[in-house]
Amino acid sequence: MMLKTIVSRFLVAGFIPALAILPSFMLAQRYSGAQADSIFKGSTLVVIPQGSKIPSMILMGEQTDYKANAFPGVLQPVLKLSENEELKEYKTSKDNIGFAHHHYQQYFKNVKVEGGECIVHEKLGRIISVNGSLMENVEAPVKPKITHKEAIQLAMKHLGAKRYKWENPAEESRLRKMRKDSAATYYPSVELVIAAKDLDPKKKEWHLCYKFDVYADQPMSRHWFFVDAVNGEIVAMEDRINTAHPKTNINTGIVAPSTKEPMSNPKN
Repeated sequence: MMLKTIVSRFLVAGFIPALAILPSFMLAQRYSGAQADSIFKGSTLVVIPQGSKIPSMILMGEQTDYKANAFPGVLQPVLKLSENEELKEYKTSKDNIGFAHHHYQQYFKNVKVEGGECIVHEKLGRIISVNGSLMENVEAPVKPKITHKEAIQLAMKHLGAKRYKWENPAEESRLRKMRKDSAATYYPSVELVIAAKDLDPKKKEWHLCYKFDVYADQPMSRHWFFVDAVNGEIVAMEDRINTAHPKTNINTGIVAPSTKEPMSNPKN
């Protein structure tokens, strides 16, 4: 079967979002037939991003019988997870043609790795394909040395806004009414993650970060901030207002999970 036909079939079936798979195919090396089988036994298509050793897509042959409940161990030869890394399933969805889609998040020493995610697509328990973006050679401290409140103050100083949404009583009141939650606030809710410098895995520079949403009122702006939880460095900023399209992970060509589906903040 021609590669174009394979990709078209998967896009139509909804196995892999178009925005995710098309950049991957343009920026990655594709192996099919015997070459794919030599990389992972029984596969008919393997896609490996430029500069990476971990596939961003594996399509299994019809005769394979790799069980979804044996993931990720069954794919360890190509996933190459270290003893400090693991994949945790956080969501499962089913479609109307009998497929289940298991979403996994990458962790390093039990800390979430920003942008590290993959999806296992299975039918009747058999893995049909796997696609996603796993970070390589992750290494970072996992114990913060500054508090999340200090990180927020550093982000505010860096941004330099005159006023923030949580400092505007009218905006806070409006949010609480809209949410029907008397505790709702725009004040940042913080998550501890490991992230690459500038969210660019190619730089191979990993940081333990506080990740949070800073919503400024004057002047208006909204950013994801990644502040180093050890030394307070601003590791990365991501504009949530002026970015018209999802950011693509430049290491893999896969749309980064943090931007295609922004992390929800329960407080805003």
